[in-house]
Amino acid sequence: MSNTVVIDSIDSRRCTRGTTTSPLQALQLPASLARHLVRMLTTILCALFVFLAWSLPAAAHPSTSDPDAPLVVRSDEISRAQAAAGYALAKSIRQSLDELLAKRANGALASGDLLKVGDIYSSIATLGRIATTLTARGEAAGADLQQRRLAMTTQTRLLAKEIMKAPGFPMQTIRAAADRTLAECERQIPGIKQMISAGQVEQASTQLEIILSKLQAATIWFEGTSDGPAKYLSPFVGLRNETDELLQQHAIGLLAKQLTDQLAAERPVIADRLAKIEQLPALVKSAGHAEIAGVGGDGPPLLVALADEQAAIQVLLTRAIAKANLLTIAKSEGAKIGAELEAQQKVLGEKTIAAMKELCVVMVERTDAADGAKFYDDLMAAAGKLGRHYSIEEIDAIIAPALPPLLAKSTGLEAEIQSYQARTDDLLRWRHRVAEARGKYLSSGRDKRISGVLLENGLAQGAKAGLYATANPGPKSMQICSPASDILARLRADVVGKPCTVFDVVGSGAPSGRVVGTLDDRVYTRMAIFGSTKLDLQVSQLTKELAAESSVPRTVRASVALQTAKDRCFSRVGGPIEECTLESLLPRMAGLSEGAASMFRVGPLVEPISGDLAGHVLVRVDVAPQWVQHLHFYTELDVPAPPATPAGVPAPGTPATPPSAIDENELKAG
Repeated sequence: MSNTVVIDSIDSRRCTRGTTTSPLQALQLPASLARHLVRMLTTILCALFVFLAWSLPAAAHPSTSDPDAPLVVRSDEISRAQAAAGYALAKSIRQSLDELLAKRANGALASGDLLKVGDIYSSIATLGRIATTLTARGEAAGADLQQRRLAMTTQTRLLAKEIMKAPGFPMQTIRAAADRTLAECERQIPGIKQMISAGQVEQASTQLEIILSKLQAATIWFEGTSDGPAKYLSPFVGLRNETDELLQQHAIGLLAKQLTDQLAAERPVIADRLAKIEQLPALVKSAGHAEIAGVGGDGPPLLVALADEQAAIQVLLTRAIAKANLLTIAKSEGAKIGAELEAQQKVLGEKTIAAMKELCVVMVERTDAADGAKFYDDLMAAAGKLGRHYSIEEIDAIIAPALPPLLAKSTGLEAEIQSYQARTDDLLRWRHRVAEARGKYLSSGRDKRISGVLLENGLAQGAKAGLYATANPGPKSMQICSPASDILARLRADVVGKPCTVFDVVGSGAPSGRVVGTLDDRVYTRMAIFGSTKLDLQVSQLTKELAAESSVPRTVRASVALQTAKDRCFSRVGGPIEECTLESLLPRMAGLSEGAASMFRVGPLVEPISGDLAGHVLVRVDVAPQWVQHLHFYTELDVPAPPATPAGVPAPGTPATPPSAIDENELKAG
């Protein structure tokens, strides 16, 4: 059918229904839109008096399986209310616009559609203000709504231009009615100013919303003319900006107070826990007992507890730094606080390792000669558990100062160790070379790093659906540069199903086989590795080769090799991408629970954010693992992991509690 616009017999009588002063219904706020705006403003304004809390809403994140889901907002009640209103409004606009575009495609546009175009354009302006306020609070949902607004604005303007070309378009009638409406609205300006002066900002804002909605619905027809929209909107723009700024200041002030109060409570806790790490060796030396991370005593298990405590403090620092960044967006002293927290983050690892070294020496001093061999075995068992967090070289350096005095007081122990080392070191070196070569080959060729897969598939700014902030992006510039739904549709078409490699995979050691790829280049990965006969055979064979008379590996290298294999900790894991999910970066990190420490290696979780702090996102990727590379072996997996499913919904043929997904509660706001 022809795409020609047909406007059936437009005349002044049809454009001036009833006693309204406007020739188009678009010049008056439609009842449905008025009710929507009132509800939205009421929700927001009521939320101003709610004490803010960091909690995870019961909402799905937008993903390649559900690209239209809104980005989850975590920061505060006001932001959540505004985001809910914004996404509902965006959905309503999209539906109305799609209906008009379908009618245009069928050549069925009629006079009544002029009213709908005006309503849409007015609603788009409201959507833009919601997006701006969310962006000011560090929420990527603001960037998403802004990108949706831009796309719909372009389509609406093109549609309006096409309608205006139709014969009989009543521009003069519309203009005359708009002039009358403007005159009526200008008479309300003194009353609005009086409301603002009296502190009745909410009431003034609501009145301006109604006025601007009337006028914006008409101004779309005047764009590109000598007497354009500015004539009608400019008398109210200054007042609109003033009320928006006052409401924004109030809301941001509450958010800043919440963040400031939380940081004031959290920072002493971080400093105290960091101090306890440093004090632990002296406490064991003087009192013969200490407790940290829920572990008490004076033996090697305290080393593992120290590593766990470092990981827990790292989560607290990550959370606090994210809140400091949000505080910076709120135009407060967040930058200074953030710099101080980052300084603590830099020394956390150094202080923990120094405490471990000192603790090893203290423990040896307290060990009797008769207990030397048992203490060494306990020390190797602890070293193996440290392998999920530290390299073999780092663990060697931790225990090195304690070995000479221990071997000096334990007759025959050194010879046993040397004999075991001679039997296993060359084997482990050979195993490592073979495994590393295979892993490197796959990850540099067919199965590339995930961030590389994203970059290679044209997601830079300027592409059809951009995820990176520049045309020549680095992996750490991941931002919302297109509507999230478009980005996810592009990921589903061009990325899902592609092979990739996940690096530094940390396992839980639980029967579920759940493993997590360390947050890397703004991407973190969920997988499940379980039920593979080939993998179990590799672990069994390694166990046999490293067996000792005491049944405990006698070197750090062997102990780490065996424990990390049992815990499902791998250097690389490869397989196809099953699903991608977008999350707002800063609010996500600000909402981490301390339980997240068990899912990542020690060290900073997020690289520093430069430039514009708002709009940054991270991508959660579900991968179906097909091969794994451990430090000392490579194997394909003969039983594939179950497909990724929504949280709490078992995949067909899987147990009632699926092991494939990370429990969202473990990462929820603390």
